[in-house]
Amino acid sequence: MKKIAIAPLLILLLPITINAQKSEATLIFKDGSVLKGLGRLTNANTIRFRQTKKDKKQIYTFKEVDTLKVHYDYGTTTYIEAAIENREEPKVLEVIMVSNSIAYYHRYNYFTAMGGTSTHYYLKRKSDNQVIHFGSNQLGTLNFKKVATTFFSDCEELVQAIEEEKYGRYQLKEIIEVYEEKCGR
Repeated sequence: MKKIAIAPLLILLLPITINAQKSEATLIFKDGSVLKGLGRLTNANTIRFRQTKKDKKQIYTFKEVDTLKVHYDYGTTTYIEAAIENREEPKVLEVIMVSNSIAYYHRYNYFTAMGGTSTHYYLKRKSDNQVIHFGSNQLGTLNFKKVATTFFSDCEELVQAIEEEKYGRYQLKEIIEVYEEKCGR
């Protein structure tokens, strides 16, 4: 009975797996060289890449790669590795938005203990070397208001809006836009 239930699920997931390996990708190496081909980011934060469909796949890591850009029909997704404040190991993050003074990233954690996914949010000022963890979409994570008011402490109007809960952790793009408009340097 279980085998019968698993077969349709595998058939549904197969096209996703096959398609994921055919995405056009661009690797930008730390030395500045660029390689174009087909690739994807794996759950282990390695990059599976081949220049053409006929080539043998190669595995790259972010020790040698600075930026991975995966080009989909709906747009390009960019990944970088970043040092995180108060963490020893850097993490691979998806670039969501880069403004004049702040970059916004996030990271998905698949198959958490609850059986779903979690999204962790990060911000970085261009002048900083490390990203700041802004919490996640899970209950019981960092106090967003405390982290955000500290990070944006140079913008009194925005801090007041965050304290009044006009903005929350799911509105980081809007918060960055307001920061750029009111207090951007």
